[in-house]
Amino acid sequence: MKHIRCMLVLAFLAGFYYSDAQKTVDGLKFSACLNKKDLPAKFYKGKFLVLDFWATWCGPCIASFPKVSALQQQYRSNPKVVFAAITAESKGLVDTFFHRRKDMMPGVLHLVDDSGATWRYFDVSLIPHLLVFAPSGELVYSGRAEELSGSMNQLLKGKNLYKEPQQRQPVVDKWAQYQQTASFIAVTGPADTSEEQYGGSNFSSDRSSVNIKNSKTSLLDAIADAGHLTSISLKFNDSLKANQSISLYYKQVKNAFPEFDKGIFGYQYQNHILDLLEKIYSFRCEWIKEKTTAYKIVVKDKQLLDNAATLSTHGSYGSRAGAKVTLVNQTLKVVAGYMEDFLEVPAFADTVSNGYDFDLDFTTMPAFEKSLSTYGLGLEKTDGYDMKKLKVIFD
Repeated sequence: MKHIRCMLVLAFLAGFYYSDAQKTVDGLKFSACLNKKDLPAKFYKGKFLVLDFWATWCGPCIASFPKVSALQQQYRSNPKVVFAAITAESKGLVDTFFHRRKDMMPGVLHLVDDSGATWRYFDVSLIPHLLVFAPSGELVYSGRAEELSGSMNQLLKGKNLYKEPQQRQPVVDKWAQYQQTASFIAVTGPADTSEEQYGGSNFSSDRSSVNIKNSKTSLLDAIADAGHLTSISLKFNDSLKANQSISLYYKQVKNAFPEFDKGIFGYQYQNHILDLLEKIYSFRCEWIKEKTTAYKIVVKDKQLLDNAATLSTHGSYGSRAGAKVTLVNQTLKVVAGYMEDFLEVPAFADTVSNGYDFDLDFTTMPAFEKSLSTYGLGLEKTDGYDMKKLKVIFD
């Protein structure tokens, strides 16, 4: 689902920052260890400690667990290496989380610091991220799990790969200079071939303040992003024009365009972006319906589904590793959107408004059905389904 992918990018931008290079492993404090009740406070003494900061509401954190677990399994026979994951949430909440996911990181110590002392000591504000401490207590590594896998042996040989963060330069947001005289800024054009693909979105709660950045994306994907559409919800008459590579930047500080309050899409900024793209790239759009065979996600066991009711108190998140997706506080409608994107079949879902936490496998249809079944969900094939599509007509 295109708009969810934007959120995923933002979620994966979560990183890690702390200011004092002299801080040591002694700053680690915890009130409980869920999978080793009698764990001593200095369990890491004389060992390399790999410490993973995470939270139950952080989709990217949960998605990185398999990488951390694989690394732990690789070094489990080394008595000088210990792995731990730490969260600042309550013991009861984290207990419930691991009860649902019994097989997640079984060889990693599950630490709870509900006082937040460790997080304050290391100035943790953004996750996921790993710290590695040498037996001396010295901080020797800061990075992500996928990066650590290629560096662990160097650390065990005594190399210090920690780099002190550079002094951050203050960022001057020139947008502040325009706020009194301009309601929006929009920039689009052919993408620079040297650019890396990047997408990101920020919205205020009422969608009155919007900040969207897409680099090196296709025009069709830009339209889909603006409209929160899946890849198969679009139909077009010119493949070359639809797939031209563009960059788009759009920023709107307030709803100031009442003429766009009504249009193809639900929000003013969506219709405004579409109008700008239509004028620049010479196309027009209209809704159509096509009869097709679709798959409906249905609730077969409500109790199993209720067991997956979200634990999140910090909004909705999603993250992906290949075709495997972790969703936090998402609806069945969102799952149907992912199904359309990954499996490229029309999909819709039973109307269940609550948010749930899912780990789903979209590798193949059978794999997806199997992962659905663990939540009391199944698929029903529906013929003659009226699928709503956005028709993009190039002049």
